[in-house]
Amino acid sequence: MLTVYPHDVQPGDLPGILLTHGLGRLTDAIEATLVQRINGDHSLTVRVPLGSQSASLLINDRLIGYRGQLYRILRLKPEDKLSGRILTAEAPHIIYDLRESYIENIETKEDNRYLDRIDARTAL
Repeated sequence: MLTVYPHDVQPGDLPGILLTHGLGRLTDAIEATLVQRINGDHSLTVRVPLGSQSASLLINDRLIGYRGQLYRILRLKPEDKLSGRILTAEAPHIIYDLRESYIENIETKEDNRYLDRIDARTAL
């Protein structure tokens, strides 16, 4: 089942929020395509009718829960099909939120040039 959650979920609140229905469920979803490639794309694409209740839940930056994983909505595209107007939401896995974050080097006490001087066990 596809469930929409708010964009600002904190890690400590996540277990409790995942047990709820969040902001709502995408009951009108026409299609949900999950792409998982080793060392590649991990994303979810959802299509819903444009005028439906589900379409009103799809807003950029919100989270979609699917199969126990979270995906962040980054692109919304309205499309005209023979069956009517459809809204397509493209959502990469939430792990890609960290792609612009860098891991800082923590210096250990083996290197006397730094004031931190924490030991390797604490750093790990």
